[in-house]
Amino acid sequence: MAKSKVIDESRDIEEKPISKVVKHWTALLPRLDSTAFSIQLKIYQINLLTVRATNVLASKFNINTLDVQLMMSIHREADEKLIRPSDLWRIFDLAPSVITYRVDRLHDLGFVVRLANSADRRTLHLKLTTKGEAALTAVVREFNRITVRKLADVDKVRGRSKFDKLLTAYLDAWKESEDGD
Repeated sequence: MAKSKVIDESRDIEEKPISKVVKHWTALLPRLDSTAFSIQLKIYQINLLTVRATNVLASKFNINTLDVQLMMSIHREADEKLIRPSDLWRIFDLAPSVITYRVDRLHDLGFVVRLANSADRRTLHLKLTTKGEAALTAVVREFNRITVRKLADVDKVRGRSKFDKLLTAYLDAWKESEDGD
């Protein structure tokens, strides 16, 4: 049910141009920074659209966007240290039961293995299997192909390098605000 609510909200934004949504809220809240609100709505809509695209790509492997994100975290940590399910709870700010369910599914699909921690028998580590690596690589490769195509229009305006720097600065500001806001 929550999934359909998010999709419905994203379609509301799509049906009404963002400029109309911003105009509406600026009329209701005259002190609203309309440019900041417009930027945030656009980022929100981009996120919803990329989640949809990732779900389509991932569905070929019987997984979804959250599974891809979990697999990316497991993959990323593999170079430094193996990741524990409790690490995933913290990274994604999700209930342990959600992570357990998703990890169980990934295990059943043959994408993840659980490894006993030799130093602490109470904990398990997670590692992607060869099959999991292949599925993740396929999704990332195809998503990147789509992204490159979508960024062609950005290149015409200002260039993706500048866009990337601007988004990095904005992301860094949000990360900093988690500590102090």
